[in-house]
Amino acid sequence: MLSLFQFFLKYFIRSRRMFWMFLLGMIPVLTVLLLYGLKLFGLLHDFKIGSLFSKLAFSMYLQFLLPLMAVFIGTSVIIDEVESATLPYLLVRPIPRWQIVFSKTLASEVLLALILTVSMIITYLFMLPDGLEVSGITLLYYLLVLITGSFSYVAIFSFVGGVVRKPVLTSLLFTFGWEKIVGSLPGSLRYLTVIYYLNRLFPFKQTTTTANIFSLLRANLSTIAIWKALLILIFIIGFFHFLAVSLLSWKEYAHQDE
Repeated sequence: MLSLFQFFLKYFIRSRRMFWMFLLGMIPVLTVLLLYGLKLFGLLHDFKIGSLFSKLAFSMYLQFLLPLMAVFIGTSVIIDEVESATLPYLLVRPIPRWQIVFSKTLASEVLLALILTVSMIITYLFMLPDGLEVSGITLLYYLLVLITGSFSYVAIFSFVGGVVRKPVLTSLLFTFGWEKIVGSLPGSLRYLTVIYYLNRLFPFKQTTTTANIFSLLRANLSTIAIWKALLILIFIIGFFHFLAVSLLSWKEYAHQDE
């Protein structure tokens, strides 16, 4: 299975999709460079760029880039093979079917985690000279949460890509509809979102200067323990890996030209 993992890892590294994902992951780095440019021209006088790191890590990386990139990477695990009519050639190899899907999903997760890790470390280093107060230990904690989120989301979207006809659209609606809306609402429904558990693990919490009904309600609600949030995320990763690798055992795929 190691050789399969290495094969798919090299395949993804050479793919055009992963190139665009790498560029997308560099958006925070470009944002920091833009801020330095504005400060150089005197437009951000006495502003500490490093003070934005935690907010950038929470809003840009965790809330936006992680789920968005996971959609395009995760949904491609199975559907790309179906659309390119290469799946039958993979299945005739003397390799258990579950190993094919598992290895490709694992390679996708590792690459997404690697892109986000490299991007965040570069952002951290760029912000370091300008008032950055985040320690290396906190950075490592941020990275571990992103890696956990990468494995969680890609596992889910790899399964969605194998069962839904338009997986990208469905996954985007799930990510920026269900996850964003339900995950921020009070009540039991938020426990059915991935982002809620990732938010619980993240040491930085976004604050608002004005109170609203949702923030007041959330203030009076008990939150799940961090160790329970981690266990649930591990369960989600394992459960959706199992569902994804089980697809080829009961679902038939036929290439269709539209």
